[in-house]
Amino acid sequence: MIIIFYISLMLLSFYSYTIYTHSPVSGDTAVGQTWSLIYLALAFAGAVITMFTMMFIKSRFSWISEQLSLRVLLVFLFSVFFLVTVFFAGMFSIEWYSDSSYPNFLRLIAKSGGYFWISLVCFVPLYYLIKGSIPPPGWIQKLFYFDFAFCSIFCISLLFGWMKERKAFEMNKAFESQSTEDEYHQKIIDEISNYRLDQNITGLMSHSFVYRSEDLHKLAVQKIKERPDWENEILEVLKNRKSFTESYYFLSGNSLEHPELFKQALHQSIGYLIVDVGEYLRTSNNIQEWILDHFHIDLMLQSIDFHFRENKSEFIPAIKQLEEVINLNLPKDSKIVKLNALKSIEKWIR
Repeated sequence: MIIIFYISLMLLSFYSYTIYTHSPVSGDTAVGQTWSLIYLALAFAGAVITMFTMMFIKSRFSWISEQLSLRVLLVFLFSVFFLVTVFFAGMFSIEWYSDSSYPNFLRLIAKSGGYFWISLVCFVPLYYLIKGSIPPPGWIQKLFYFDFAFCSIFCISLLFGWMKERKAFEMNKAFESQSTEDEYHQKIIDEISNYRLDQNITGLMSHSFVYRSEDLHKLAVQKIKERPDWENEILEVLKNRKSFTESYYFLSGNSLEHPELFKQALHQSIGYLIVDVGEYLRTSNNIQEWILDHFHIDLMLQSIDFHFRENKSEFIPAIKQLEEVINLNLPKDSKIVKLNALKSIEKWIR
């Protein structure tokens, strides 16, 4: 045990000297300094843990408590608190941010060389416990409990500082996220507000989706209905072979003055989907691509329900054909993949 004690003391000396002589550098030298500190800290921790384990096995802590479980807990906590205190006292002496949330007395301890003198104060009772009789003298016991209490306070303060730091980080992150979201939100509002009548109405479709934020949705719908021939413009989008899926954003949750004008075009758009989805699945070889969300099949089904619920049966054959195309064009080894589009179709048909 005494050999391990002296090895621990020697490693502590090397560790303390490395910290004491540490100077800010960059490049490979900084990497070398960091790794030397890590290796010394690990070696010191290994030696201390070995020393505590041997002392426990040799019953050098039997005086702490008659209960074995309590004795194990106290010795374990003391060894952990001691190592954590020495390590962070060393780290804080090297680097301490002015805006740190950690209690300032931790920095004072670190700057005073706490990584070294705390270790020495803790090593004194350990030396007497190794070399002396058991139970030890009263002053050794008091010094042991003082060391335990001091390291406990250091670690609790460290945890408290970490929690404050974490909370501050989360708050800053939330603030930045909200700021970014607000900035993007305002950008969309400006885009909708400045949308000209001579611009294609397709650009307003996605903003008119009923599940957008209320102010965006209302503004987009208002901007759309300001157009003198807005229904025909939306109808033209629905009929357009390239952009028909964009119209589903509006149709899935917004009222029309003449919905009957859209029934045939909506039927026709399902035919477009049957062709496009089938071709897409046949040419895709990556399972990650078989999502189909960009075809807005869910929105198409919602459009039928919103405007033609009483005539739903008229659309069922085309929807079943779409379902069949999806199933037929999925590779055999991918039948286990249950696409969201298929789930929506099956639910809608039932």
